[in-house]
Amino acid sequence: MKQYVLALALALLLAGCGGPTLRDEPPVASWVAKRPFKASIACVVGALDRAFEQSSPAGLPILHRVSIQEPNVIAKVAPLYGDNLIGPLRPYWVRLMVLSQGETVVDLYVFPEWEGPVLAALRPCF
Repeated sequence: MKQYVLALALALLLAGCGGPTLRDEPPVASWVAKRPFKASIACVVGALDRAFEQSSPAGLPILHRVSIQEPNVIAKVAPLYGDNLIGPLRPYWVRLMVLSQGETVVDLYVFPEWEGPVLAALRPCF
């Protein structure tokens, strides 16, 4: 029994040493877009691609991909560098959820150093 407790404690300690993550944080910004779900996704991807296609705070161009988490209900937009993710820690991502037929909840998860540029890029989608 003592071995299991020690193994669990070690696993929890190592899990906490992985560095910062946005997964368990509340969104930095959240708003209701007065657009249907698919139009909101297109707005977010287009705005982020336009803002960061030439350069970004990371010094490299960034494109974005859409991951459908629940068809026609929840999607996630995350940054890419070409075919590769920015790294194990994405500096931001956007979750979109259907609220009603013409409204979509948009949640932004972002590290502080990226907050200004990402919010500015998403302003057309507010």
